Amino acid sequence: MKPEITWTVCPTCDMKRPFLVEYEDTSGEWLPYFHCLGCGDVFDDEGIQISEIDPPAIWRPAEYAPAMSTTVSSTTRFDATRSRKETKSMPLLNYTTKIAVGKTVTEIQTILAKAGAASVRTDYEKGEPVAIYFLVTINGALVPFRLPADWQGTYKIISKDWSIPRSLRTEEQAKRVAWRVLKGWVEAQMAFIEFGQASMAQLFLPHAIRRDGRTFYEEVATSPVSLLLPEGEEVAAEVVDGEVE
Repeated sequence: MKPEITWTVCPTCDMKRPFLVEYEDTSGEWLPYFHCLGCGDVFDDEGIQISEIDPPAIWRPAEYAPAMSTTVSSTTRFDATRSRKETKSMPLLNYTTKIAVGKTVTEIQTILAKAGAASVRTDYEKGEPVAIYFLVTINGALVPFRLPADWQGTYKIISKDWSIPRSLRTEEQAKRVAWRVLKGWVEAQMAFIEFGQASMAQLFLPHAIRRDGRTFYEEVATSPVSLLLPEGEEVAAEVVDGEVE
């Protein structure tokens, strides 16, 4: 089928753009693919991003310029606005926050201090906060804990989610979101403590720091069998091809 030109809202550009509509024969059915001539992103007929291409490779003005003033039939267009509303039925937590990282860090420190943590401080890398460090008394001994805010992981998610406005798919926003999510998690743990369902040490144990600098979780993740299962070596020896004999 011959390619066509249509205008619709691009999820990436967050504005109306011209699209080159091309078709692919998949199992006997012609399916449309929409190439944004502004950013080069490619979408299917439901507005789901497929891949990225080089805009000059698909921009053929001599052949398609006359069609720029018209639109193709509704059967070959996708409604990015409709798709965006549908995907927002379960929005990412705090993705629209405007609260500065510094303010969130201070709030987390206050929550931990009120819960009985000692020596609450912030760890920095290149001048930016990356984790909260604090001490908790366990059987008379002060045990260190560290809560990191993995903004890089957050950025990987929001940067690929075209249902989120482009202005919010940035590293700075990812940092704000990551810290707000961490604050929400800390507050949830405090509820368990306040109602006597668990102690602070129990809830934050995975983040306890060992003498070698690793967290307890990292130690368990490295040697789960020997640390969590009885007679670890014997159990591990019985596992063959993913099954326990």
